[in-house]
Amino acid sequence: MCSAIGVLSFVVLAISGKPFMGLFILVLYYLTGVGVREGSRYAAGWAFVTYFGEMIVTGPHVVKVLVSALLLSNFRAIWIASRWKPESPEYAPPPRWSETWSDKFADVWPTWLWPRLRIPYYILSVAYLLLFVIGLVLMYRSRYAP
Repeated sequence: MCSAIGVLSFVVLAISGKPFMGLFILVLYYLTGVGVREGSRYAAGWAFVTYFGEMIVTGPHVVKVLVSALLLSNFRAIWIASRWKPESPEYAPPPRWSETWSDKFADVWPTWLWPRLRIPYYILSVAYLLLFVIGLVLMYRSRYAP
């Protein structure tokens, strides 16, 4: 889901003349998806908060509400799974598929990529959140300034 959000954001921003911002958001949402695949509570929370915040700013739509609900349920599932004890049967991760290229891209690639790009992802995602909050403050001040 995060990759789809990133690709769609890239296409929309590239068409509107902002390809670098679109590429930044594409990379950020892709890395978020990798983090979610690897069970990162931060990445799952970031995906929900940013998408839900964007939906609030731009206005709700049926698809946006459904995607927000999916991201929230994903965050909840990762939060619950993070509390499992290592000796419990639920803790055992599902087997990783590596038969086809798409299996390797979805299952094997994230296990290699996440440990290497986790720290840069945290930095970029916090920077994005700060820019988002600054944008919200500026929108509020321009709308309600005397």
